[in-house]
Amino acid sequence: FFLQDDWRWKPNLMFSAGLRLEGQNRIRDHADWAPRLAVAWSPKHSPDAAAKTVIRAGYGWFYNRFTVPNTFSTDSGTPYLDQLIHNNLINGVGYVVQCPCSFDPTAVHPPTDISPIETPTYQSIDRRFRAALDMQAGIGVDRQISGNITANLTYLYTQGVHQFLMNNVNAPAFDTATYTTTSPAPPIYNYQFQSGGFYRQNQLVATANAHASHIALNAIYVFGLTKSDTQGATYVPSIAQNPGLDYGPARFGYRHHFLLLSTYTGPWGIVFGSLLVAQSGTPYNITIGSDLTGNRQFNARPTYGQCGAIDVMTTPYGCLDTNPAGKGERIVPYGVGTGPANVVYHIRISKVIGVGPRIKTAAQGQTYSEDGSSVSGRGLSGGSGSVRLNQ
Repeated sequence: FFLQDDWRWKPNLMFSAGLRLEGQNRIRDHADWAPRLAVAWSPKHSPDAAAKTVIRAGYGWFYNRFTVPNTFSTDSGTPYLDQLIHNNLINGVGYVVQCPCSFDPTAVHPPTDISPIETPTYQSIDRRFRAALDMQAGIGVDRQISGNITANLTYLYTQGVHQFLMNNVNAPAFDTATYTTTSPAPPIYNYQFQSGGFYRQNQLVATANAHASHIALNAIYVFGLTKSDTQGATYVPSIAQNPGLDYGPARFGYRHHFLLLSTYTGPWGIVFGSLLVAQSGTPYNITIGSDLTGNRQFNARPTYGQCGAIDVMTTPYGCLDTNPAGKGERIVPYGVGTGPANVVYHIRISKVIGVGPRIKTAAQGQTYSEDGSSVSGRGLSGGSGSVRLNQ
């Protein structure tokens, strides 16, 4: 349910307000209220001409549904709710296998004597689970630079709460000071969907549009700073009891992003279209590849060790200890790595060639017969009426 109203208080000042109500079954909250507020103001207003400068500001809440891993992909994957039904320990059960040589895939499961190396797992959902909420505020200015060029500069601040993650809720207790588990491993692991994640994002967005008789250009540049303690609904924190320890650069936040779209119409109706996309590297996490925290995810991070010591590797990020248990060293922050920049360029050349007879357009009050001649003033039945073609 959505309600919105725009109120033009003055010719150069308009307010907008909206309220949206969302709901979803199978999760705790069934009433997500999402307010929106916005204002648009033109400093110099002329009743005889369009405003060349418009300042806009707004604030709103936006919810993300607990549905599928990626709604923007053609292969969206298995819905999360389906996973809960399939892996609920009744309809199905999974196993964490630390050594493949100890696991017999032909055996009937659940086995009568479960080895500690073969730990059963299942999935559940937190009874306090709710939809992820993005709270966004922005302010920007639109400017008509000339008759053919417009530009916009906008600052956006977004804070996300109740973000999705998956946590091993009965993983053994872990001491970050000594990097060791302090309780025995459980006989079964419960991977639970939770909504306790958080992220903060700052973005500066600049856009420009230019067009002439034969060419059109559209450019977008985004500078962003994004930090989060979760990377999605299936992200498992490295330490179950402290998900906030993974707060760092988010994989979904690029520092620089640039897009240029151009279209040029050449001679003989040939159209040249191009798309240029360039972005800085994606942040990535540095892990040891071992399960040192007891969450059975093998995503433990190294610590800063003494250069030259045993199990310490020299890297561009410092001397990293791959076996930090019991040494009391500082854990490497989440997402300290940055991948390579990416540039993609597409170009398309096209020309439309008509095939068959040219389609004629009937004037108002006229129709066309099968031979293409016009018929006016009389209906199909020969009466005094007429049949008109919608234009």
